[in-house]
Amino acid sequence: MGRVPANVSGDLVRVALMEARPAGLTTRQLITATELSAYQVQSGCGSCARSWPRRT
Repeated sequence: MGRVPANVSGDLVRVALMEARPAGLTTRQLITATELSAYQVQSGCGSCARSWPRRT
């Protein structure tokens, strides 16, 4: 998949993780599920983590 903004890859990663829960996915499974590169999945995880509400 060519260039993808971090917020878009973050959304793709977040959706893939929500569909897979509660078991979660490995990085390799996220790459397959989202059709993103490993770098894009890692960037997406970072973007996704920053946008989720913090636990109090």
